[in-house]
Amino acid sequence: MAPSTTVAWTASGGSVTPGSPSTTATFKATTQGVYTVTAASAASAPGDTGRSAAVSVNVHNAGLLSGNATPTGLDVLDLLGHYGTTDPSIDLTGDGVVDDSDLAIILQKLGWQ
Repeated sequence: MAPSTTVAWTASGGSVTPGSPSTTATFKATTQGVYTVTAASAASAPGDTGRSAAVSVNVHNAGLLSGNATPTGLDVLDLLGHYGTTDPSIDLTGDGVVDDSDLAIILQKLGWQ
């Protein structure tokens, strides 16, 4: 008998939304931390215990843009996602637009520039 292709997803925190097919899923955490996401197949025959695999997911806080003084690479992604907007919470220079000058501030704090 062929192995089962149905996958059950669990996580040590946050939430896991199974995809279609069930071999895919999306994990979402609301706070920073280290989480374990596990995929387990169902048993396909008597005596078969199924299989499982776990992965550790380290979720970092995008701290600079939320008021925390320690920036991470997620701050860069957050800023780029708002690039060209007038979002005041991400306009680090206060010049009215999210642009290269705001990105430069984050890159300098990260030591990338």
